[in-house]
Amino acid sequence: MDAYKTVCSHFIQSSATPTIEKLGLAPLLETRGAVHNSVDLWTRDSGWIVANGDAPYGYSVTRRTLDPILRKLAAETPGVELLTGWSAVGLPSGGQPAGVAIENRGHADPLWGIGCGWAFQSADWLVEETADALDAGGDLDTALERYKRVHRRRLLPHYLMISDIASGRPINPIERRLYSVAARDPVMLRAFEEVGSRRRSPARMLDPRVLARLAR
Repeated sequence: MDAYKTVCSHFIQSSATPTIEKLGLAPLLETRGAVHNSVDLWTRDSGWIVANGDAPYGYSVTRRTLDPILRKLAAETPGVELLTGWSAVGLPSGGQPAGVAIENRGHADPLWGIGCGWAFQSADWLVEETADALDAGGDLDTALERYKRVHRRRLLPHYLMISDIASGRPINPIERRLYSVAARDPVMLRAFEEVGSRRRSPARMLDPRVLARLAR
């Protein structure tokens, strides 16, 4: 029950906070001293880019603290049977799962601290898309296809952006301008924080109101 993952950024971005609150996990983390975090960045072109104080927050919490709390919460949830040390490897022919557990499907550069948050969000989307089919014996394959589309639409743009930056290429002129403006312009800062925290798609930066700030 007290096992925990050791290699982790211990950083949960604010995109996952609604799911954490839905699970009833937020007050448990607060009680154990989890620290509110935000997307702050330093570059040579901009200096510090610091999120506004009213921006939604995520949680910085060690896995030594998070994992046992989450496991205990699951074990105490009515209708949940916690099987520790087991791995699902497949289904009998024609079998239907009685419940589903998920680990984050997307593996990207760990620098950005997206693993835990995306795991929470992915599990939430999976439940939303498959719960009715599982409960009523509906078409699970169709429900899983819906989940796959949601997962791809919400996370693939971020994954591609993260992978591009992780390639080691130099920062391009547009990015230099973006960082510089975000450090001093509140509209650009908000857009930068929304995308950096993974709450909004990178397409947010193509909003004409945001582009106009870059051109100033």
